[in-house]
Amino acid sequence: MEGPHDNWAKYYDYVYQSTFGDYYDGFTNQTLGVLKSIRESGTILDLGAGTGRFSIPLAKAGYAIIAVEKSKGMIEVMTEKSFAENIHFPMHHCSIAEYQNGKVDLAMAVFTVLIYITEENELHQSLQNISEHLNPGGFFFFDLANEILFDEHMYSPVVKGSFSRNVTVRKNSEPLYTYDETCSGVYNGEAFSYRDTFPIRQWTFSEVEPILEKCGLERVDRHFNEFRNTGSTYHLYQKK
Repeated sequence: MEGPHDNWAKYYDYVYQSTFGDYYDGFTNQTLGVLKSIRESGTILDLGAGTGRFSIPLAKAGYAIIAVEKSKGMIEVMTEKSFAENIHFPMHHCSIAEYQNGKVDLAMAVFTVLIYITEENELHQSLQNISEHLNPGGFFFFDLANEILFDEHMYSPVVKGSFSRNVTVRKNSEPLYTYDETCSGVYNGEAFSYRDTFPIRQWTFSEVEPILEKCGLERVDRHFNEFRNTGSTYHLYQKK
């Protein structure tokens, strides 16, 4: 059964680059800079790694990377990209809650990764699993999508030449929503089109913080103003 992004993983990077242009690259580089300021070296667990947007440049910068990605299609693209750049690191095709491997110095779940978890029990399991895979003093860096990202009026169609993308977010029974995306265009001379629909959930800080504390993670007093216009709020926690 296909999951989110499976049917368009091949076009994922192209779609986001076409949608956001230079802002997309700038946001990526900004995030990499923040990660390097948190840990100058060590092992990083990239949760919801996608096509390797962060994993590949972090590996090139000398970090030991472990990537976790639930989408089979995204894992396949990340594998192709890493081999093309002669960068090799372990990739695990599983959910955050299912991951089992060695401990790390920093775990990251950024670019709204947590919205794909829709059940409270799975969120508990995922955060507990993250804590268990952190070394003492290790960090967990993540973002929580703000309410604006769940506003059905937030998303305007993007049309640039042959490229067309439309995203809608429909409210179900709160806090559950349905994400619906249609897109078409031409990639490497090949015409494509797809539709992707899946459930997402808005997790508030007041819901997530008690779970983190119960899992033995303490909040680090650091504010990430770099991301204030991204639609998400970024947080840093440290294992006791």
